[in-house]
Amino acid sequence: EGKIIHCHKSISCFSFPVADAFFGPICDYVIAPVVRYSSVWNIPVLTGGGQAENFAFKENFPVLTRMQGSFGLVGETMKGILHVFGWKVVGLLFHNNEVGSSQGNSPCYFTGAAVYKALNSTPVHHNFNENTASAEELREHLVYVTSRARSEYTYNHPTCPSASGPRAARGQRSWR
Repeated sequence: EGKIIHCHKSISCFSFPVADAFFGPICDYVIAPVVRYSSVWNIPVLTGGGQAENFAFKENFPVLTRMQGSFGLVGETMKGILHVFGWKVVGLLFHNNEVGSSQGNSPCYFTGAAVYKALNSTPVHHNFNENTASAEELREHLVYVTSRARSEYTYNHPTCPSASGPRAARGQRSWR
């Protein structure tokens, strides 16, 4: 009675003794505040979401356990695949929500951003809104990325039956 409680963090004034752990949420935009609150109570959060790279910073999200790989791992996987096949020219075309929309960026955007980062910010990239783009706009987006993501040579795989002709020696690169 008459006591004033000074809280280091205002949320710590509230007790939450009924939970041993939180499962979910999946949406990255919801996970961040849930983890911030549960960190104050030292309650672990386990999620199948949380793929955004910022969640890798344990100092900001100390009680978060992601039970699925991050977008960054997708980027590193793509980098490995490109290396194995010797591909050096990449184009990224992906769906994203309208700038300024209340939906935020799409999972496609975050995946594309991780690949872009893993490839040292070199691929040509372009996004579109799959909910509003017409067939003609989609074609224009594809032409845009295709025209900027072509290498100086083609590679004919040794087991590809369709490769033929003098410039298509199996397993050889041929200049255009």
